[in-house]
Amino acid sequence: MKKIMTVIILFMSTMLVAQVPEDLTEQVNKEVLSELSGTWYIFSNTKPFEQLGILTLIDDGLISDGSNIIIKESDISEDYDIWWSAKDNTGFDVIKRKKGAQNQVIIQHVQCIVSDKDKKKINKSYYEYLSKIGYLESNNKEMGILIVTKDENFANSEITKNLKSKWAKLNKNSVKDHIDFYKSLSDDELKRDVYKSLFELVDKKILKVLVKEYPKYKNHFNKPLQVGEQSYDKLYRFFTVSIAGINPDNDYKIESSITANRNNLSVFDIKWKYAQDVVFEIEPSKNYVRLVNVLKDGDTVEGWPLAIHILFPAFTEYPDIDHIDYKLLDSVK
Repeated sequence: MKKIMTVIILFMSTMLVAQVPEDLTEQVNKEVLSELSGTWYIFSNTKPFEQLGILTLIDDGLISDGSNIIIKESDISEDYDIWWSAKDNTGFDVIKRKKGAQNQVIIQHVQCIVSDKDKKKINKSYYEYLSKIGYLESNNKEMGILIVTKDENFANSEITKNLKSKWAKLNKNSVKDHIDFYKSLSDDELKRDVYKSLFELVDKKILKVLVKEYPKYKNHFNKPLQVGEQSYDKLYRFFTVSIAGINPDNDYKIESSITANRNNLSVFDIKWKYAQDVVFEIEPSKNYVRLVNVLKDGDTVEGWPLAIHILFPAFTEYPDIDHIDYKLLDSVK
């Protein structure tokens, strides 16, 4: 199991690194610092097992808080030193002092052991793990108590269990909920499951949009498209880009429509508005629909049967996660 969120937080967040001032290095209990140094995982107390960030302590007093949960951005200044220190292994302090001054301020104390007296502060969901966790009382009143642990196996297993629980409860009929949850993940196995479920749902929603807009042709959308003797995706899949895709920057969508063919009543036309208009002339059959002609700007594309398979991905390829038109797709139930 990968270290959950480590890469994301360290590289996508502002990371503060600070060091013990030179005049205090001799006061540091290096044995204790060595014991407490490493990666500490920070969890919500009110939302059990929801990871909020990662704090990294280095045994020379260096500290990095990529998520700015313990060390706030307002604490960061070239005029101040910030470091961590500990007298024993029961807890550690994050300390701030103005350069050149003698007075120092403890901006955060992290208690590495939960005493019987303090147990009542901890969410009951953590009670069976008290030997693995510590806590801090955040300066941010909205956060309140935060849970910390240095136990990587515990952190990763509980994060995974929490995410799987959220996944089990997720509204599987919501494209938006799928997208939001997918973006929150770093676990590759779970991401694959969510991705598969998302685009299975996208397929269903595309079909529903088509049936709602074009009920006359609803019996044909689930039939494979055939060119000559070769079968391809089902017809509804050729609306993937136009229905499921959108440019979030300007709401641009490729337009598509279905109309009766003016020259042959047994054929219907699918029209896409790209830089140039493209029309597929479709002839329905019992078990499939046949592509009988391809037009561009009103004229038949010469030699289209030989090269049409090259064009198909332009219609059937799923959009990127950030380019899914979830508002349209979620408008149909």
